[in-house]
Amino acid sequence: MISSWLLLAPLLTPPVPVVTAPPCSLCPEGAHRFQWIRNLVPEFGISSSHVKVLSSPAEFYELLKVQIKAAKQRVVMASLYLGTGLLEQELVYCLEETLEKSLQAKGSPDLRVSILLDYTRGSRGRKNSRTMLIPLLQRFPEQVRVSLFHTPNLRGLLRLLIPERFNETIGLQHIKVYLFDDNVILSGANLSDLYFTNRQDRYVLLQDSPEIADFFTELVDAIGDVSLQLQQDDTVQMMEGMVHPYQGDKVAYCEIANRRVMEVINSARTRQELLHAKTFHSSQPGSSLLSQQGSQASGSLKPEPDTWIYPLIQMKPFGIQIDEMVTETLLTEAERDARIYLTTGYFNLTQAYMDLILGTRAEYRILLASPEVNGFFGAKGVAGAIPAAYVYIEHQFYSEVCYLQQQERVQLQEYSRAGWTFHAKGLWLYLAGSDLPCLTLIGSPNFGYRSVHRDLEAQVAIVTENKALQQQLHQEQEQLYLCSGVVSTSTFEQPNRYVKLWVKLGSWWFHWPMTRAPVSSGHDSCLLLCHAQSLQLALLYIEGPDTLVVSMRSTGMALSRITGISGVSSFIRASAMEPAATNLLLTDTRASSGHSWNQSMAVQLTTAGNLLARTRRVEPTGEKQRTTWGRTAVAEWGVLAARLGTVSLGAP
Repeated sequence: MISSWLLLAPLLTPPVPVVTAPPCSLCPEGAHRFQWIRNLVPEFGISSSHVKVLSSPAEFYELLKVQIKAAKQRVVMASLYLGTGLLEQELVYCLEETLEKSLQAKGSPDLRVSILLDYTRGSRGRKNSRTMLIPLLQRFPEQVRVSLFHTPNLRGLLRLLIPERFNETIGLQHIKVYLFDDNVILSGANLSDLYFTNRQDRYVLLQDSPEIADFFTELVDAIGDVSLQLQQDDTVQMMEGMVHPYQGDKVAYCEIANRRVMEVINSARTRQELLHAKTFHSSQPGSSLLSQQGSQASGSLKPEPDTWIYPLIQMKPFGIQIDEMVTETLLTEAERDARIYLTTGYFNLTQAYMDLILGTRAEYRILLASPEVNGFFGAKGVAGAIPAAYVYIEHQFYSEVCYLQQQERVQLQEYSRAGWTFHAKGLWLYLAGSDLPCLTLIGSPNFGYRSVHRDLEAQVAIVTENKALQQQLHQEQEQLYLCSGVVSTSTFEQPNRYVKLWVKLGSWWFHWPMTRAPVSSGHDSCLLLCHAQSLQLALLYIEGPDTLVVSMRSTGMALSRITGISGVSSFIRASAMEPAATNLLLTDTRASSGHSWNQSMAVQLTTAGNLLARTRRVEPTGEKQRTTWGRTAVAEWGVLAARLGTVSLGAP
């Protein structure tokens, strides 16, 4: 049975919009059955000869360098971060060289470089993405723009309480798109040496596709406009008149961001609809023969498209859920005997996706990372336990598959490759009776809670009726799955699959969305801070109690201010080893803002505080006793946070 912790995930998830079955345009024949997607996003028809599937990190890296050097008008790159190693520095040198050539050309330089990264990840450490790019800003101030997106959900006390290495869990700029003039690379890979050497991902090049390049240029510009702008002196500032993402009004900021991004999507959709109507009209028997001959003579007549590209955007903080809606509809409409190959480097599916996989008729082959190829394997501190957290989540899902007796229809496979890590994500859809896929999803989303609820994501649906391209996609899928083994019950009986209690509790953090309505309520803030404290108590178990006393006290005061429950302040005294705090908290249970604060919760909170107080009094020789108390404290706080979440959602 699924752990009660995992079952709490849907309680903490905002209601997912009901995705109704596509309208009658869902044609039963071939690739055209997916044309309903153009009701949501622009549809770009291209020739399959313009699509190239890459297979290795080295090939991806070499292509980046070649494309940068050949660029004449624009270089647009969106990534989580830019690394600081030699390979990344070579990319910067390529940009510098290309910009220099443009500067020396006759007339005004035509080349423009726009780079979009995440603020928190790009600012980590003394040498970081920002310091790597500042020389370009200083040398080419009129041609280079570096935008750093900061999630509006990381603000106020939360921004102060969450440690730097964990603040990215609140929300990120996670889009990965790299375009050069009219050539576009869609991938899940970041601009870092690991992604250029031995971290397996997916990569697709769309060549000579100006409309698609224009769309992603406009999308990156829109996100850049609501992001912090990197300055030559390593400071950041917002564009004039723009609401600040974490200092300004959150609702106003999100509304502006929604409007900017949706303008890009809707205007591109309108352009493509007009182009489609014009093309359809000119291809009719009654259209002017002279006009058609003139087009052919000028060389402007393009071959009929056999491949269609649909950009799918997911930005839940801004109220944009297109990728989620399309993905759920694809899973819902997958017919009996259809096969879906789904891969993710971080297996943490949303409850909606899990329900659809377990409740629909298609066959599923889900590829995920074994612990050894997880990017966090072997990391120091609490980050080193992240692979175990994903093992725990995987085990819970596999247990549910077995409970429902779906092992034949839903199969898990773990990627394993010596010396490599696994970061590939996406989906291949094989229609019933077909040996080749007609649709693939490729881009940044991992199909998890963060992808759906917290981060900015983008991928494309590639639909093709061309057999050669279908074969390319099929070979890509086979190559990835070739390095995998099927998961069974015995998989989780191996000694290296043991998951510690605190990891199981901490894994709940991965399931909890940062955006819930109303986003500004005191209930949300209270729950958010409880989760922050719960995570830090997990750190307590690893790093020792002395590191968290100040944080615990500040959290207690924050909870008191936000909820108006003065009794919470007694937790400060509990953490300061005052036993009298128990009676103070039990007697002071005044609730405000309609929050259902009760004696049971007060007992749990006080128990956790007193247990932590006792851990501080234990001598170093009492390690076993300290560990036991620490585990219990983590559990108490986790249960409390869960109950607060249920209460704030109005659940019974």
